Amino acid sequence: MNRIGDVFHRFPMGEMAYIFGMLLNAMGIALQTKAGLGLSMVAAPAYLLSMRVPWLSFGMGECIVQGSLFLLCCVWTGRFLKKQLWSFVVAIPYGWILDQMLQVFADIYPIFLWEKMIIYLLGSLTLAAGISLFFQSYLPCQVYEMFVKCIAQHTGKPFSSVKQIYDWSSLGASFVLSLLFFHRIIGIGIGTVLCTLINAPLIRIFEKMFCRIFNFRPAFPAFIKIFN
Repeated sequence: MNRIGDVFHRFPMGEMAYIFGMLLNAMGIALQTKAGLGLSMVAAPAYLLSMRVPWLSFGMGECIVQGSLFLLCCVWTGRFLKKQLWSFVVAIPYGWILDQMLQVFADIYPIFLWEKMIIYLLGSLTLAAGISLFFQSYLPCQVYEMFVKCIAQHTGKPFSSVKQIYDWSSLGASFVLSLLFFHRIIGIGIGTVLCTLINAPLIRIFEKMFCRIFNFRPAFPAFIKIFN
């Protein structure tokens, strides 16, 4: 490990990883939205719901979709765990942060394809980095990640395999919702399909890189009992 890695590795980053993960996640989705090439397959259903209901913000749509997944997870596994409930509670501040990020990038209007591609690439990388940081913290992950974890444990399947299946299922659901709500394809594009293909591999790459640099030991171990 190099000297920079040694410095970072001295400090426990369990809680900070969570905070940065949430910020990067929201930033990545906001950038993908502004690129206009198609959202992440995971975020697309919430976006479509917000487009269909005028008074519903993107962040509020996230809360509704994640709440639905929370209930589905409880029914599927036949269990109701405290950490699952915490994951749903997290959706509320995340939804607010997402709406704020959209305001931050409100004045960005890419016109040329190369501009859209750059913004989309930045958004995809930022999103993958944020999700990978979520996985390194003991704090409750988003319902999307919690759902994949619980189903993987319940079925005994590898997490990466379940994640890939979930991503493709989200893509299919996005197509159905778009046709159902608008009778045409909205919010879904080449970027959505591309994200479905590269999201899981990018997350694994960032996980390996971050684990070499940072120490994800909790700075406040007493909090572990609260969220587990």
